[in-house]
Amino acid sequence: MKRMMVLVVSLFASAALAQVCDVTYSFESETMDGQDVGNGSITLFAQPMSEVDANHKSQMKVLDAMSKEQDAKKGGIYRTDVSEYRSCDGGAKVKNAEGSASIQGISYAGSNRIADEMLKQGKVMNDRHKVRAAKGETTAWDHKKAKKVKRTDLGVKIKD
Repeated sequence: MKRMMVLVVSLFASAALAQVCDVTYSFESETMDGQDVGNGSITLFAQPMSEVDANHKSQMKVLDAMSKEQDAKKGGIYRTDVSEYRSCDGGAKVKNAEGSASIQGISYAGSNRIADEMLKQGKVMNDRHKVRAAKGETTAWDHKKAKKVKRTDLGVKIKD
């Protein structure tokens, strides 16, 4: 009976580890008066949870940079929003509160330092894949779990 229970628990644990998520990371900057300054985002589809967790650690470094700017703010005119959204195993898109933050009243230089940290962490994420490719891996993860892209006869992507 004990062995059977261990087997059942192991099967459930393996199923949980097989979870895949679509993850979006975004950055938005605007003035305190509401004028857009710039934004950027990246969405990665059907990522295994190990990738999601590794990328989340990088996202937390961006939030740390934001925290430093929040502490140092001296009446700047910029507002910066950073967010992380996940949609796992076909579920609804959910904002990950731990990976998201908004600060306002930061300086132009402070807003740029946050953007620099985002670019640096994006490079960290990409460098993991460079290492894997150099070792001979031919794909980043199992892309078959991502939804199929639809295109016209001319090759133009059809939006859902």
